[in-house]
Amino acid sequence: MNTQPVTPDWIAVDWRPGARRAWAMAQSGAVLAEARAPDPLAVTLDLAGAVRALVAPWLTPEVRQPPIVVTGAPEAALRPVPCTPLPEAPLRPGMGGLTLVPGLSQANPPGLTEGAETAIAGFLHRQPQFDGVVCLPGRTSHWLRLSAGEVVGFASYLTGAVEQAMQAGPELEPVLVGESDDDTASFDEGVAAAMAAPARVLARLAELRARARLDGLKGMDVRARLQGLLIGQEIAGARPYWLGMQVAVLGAGAMADRYARALQAQGAEMHQIASDNGARPIILEGLCRARENQRA
Repeated sequence: MNTQPVTPDWIAVDWRPGARRAWAMAQSGAVLAEARAPDPLAVTLDLAGAVRALVAPWLTPEVRQPPIVVTGAPEAALRPVPCTPLPEAPLRPGMGGLTLVPGLSQANPPGLTEGAETAIAGFLHRQPQFDGVVCLPGRTSHWLRLSAGEVVGFASYLTGAVEQAMQAGPELEPVLVGESDDDTASFDEGVAAAMAAPARVLARLAELRARARLDGLKGMDVRARLQGLLIGQEIAGARPYWLGMQVAVLGAGAMADRYARALQAQGAEMHQIASDNGARPIILEGLCRARENQRA
């Protein structure tokens, strides 16, 4: 955490599981400081207390308390799709003085977003004419269909959470060691196997430990094949969303690269791979749009 004294105009908070970070923001939109929760996956029953503890170095009794805009909070209201990513009516502070960005909900198939809508708001700020599907990888991944600036429907998958649980579980953790130069090929093989027979994915996952012992499959190859099987199964399930559509994989790092590689192998029309390598993360771009909404 940045310990230098700062006086933010407002504070942006990403409270999604696995993220839980905050930015002290200047009125100009510049980032003055950043903070991350020690345990980003910890569950708390006191959202306002936890958020204020994270940003405590930026809250001083001598000056007014800056507005705090939070995305990804499970306590936030929900807005049914189809709708714009952010509400048109100005956002107002609520519980504990926090301004919670509403998530999106869907009746069929049942679904909700807790932060994905804010990332989409940031994406559309950069690509306002985009018409197609955005894939947001993460612990929970989302496939959101966008048209005319609205989210018209979405599907969600627990692929990331399942992968993390399996890597830490007794079935695979002992064999996820060692290195290999062949992990890309192993990932591609996993994707191909899952796309060819999605119903066989659980059996293929059970084979990984056996292949490590019987065939000498290296740890990196086991991990890559695991990712390929899970991502391939997700892409197979999400085919009605992306087939024949422009697709943008929104995210940074290896996981976003994996999704993009798997989609390209299926001939998907990749519009772009948006990452966090620009001026600010896409989720923060969306939080800035929420702050503009709040000022309206």
